[in-house]
Amino acid sequence: MELLFEFIFELLFEGSIEAAKSRNVSKWIRYPIIALLAIFTLSVVLLLGFVGICMLLDTNKLYSICGGFAILLLDVILVIKVVKELK
Repeated sequence: MELLFEFIFELLFEGSIEAAKSRNVSKWIRYPIIALLAIFTLSVVLLLGFVGICMLLDTNKLYSICGGFAILLLDVILVIKVVKELK
């Protein structure tokens, strides 16, 4: 079942990326696909940042602080990668 979900989401995500890059696809289809991909990417980055900050604010446990720093580091790496891809 997991393999089926992975295949379906990979097919949708990779297909939408290729459709967004293609000049043969109409602008009326391409622009909403680009907007959806941008919203998805932005929501993942913001969610990771929110989780990382919430874990840092929970100072009761040491693993929570370490996990918060790790998630924020991953978030920063994703932001840098997205900015490099946009250039």
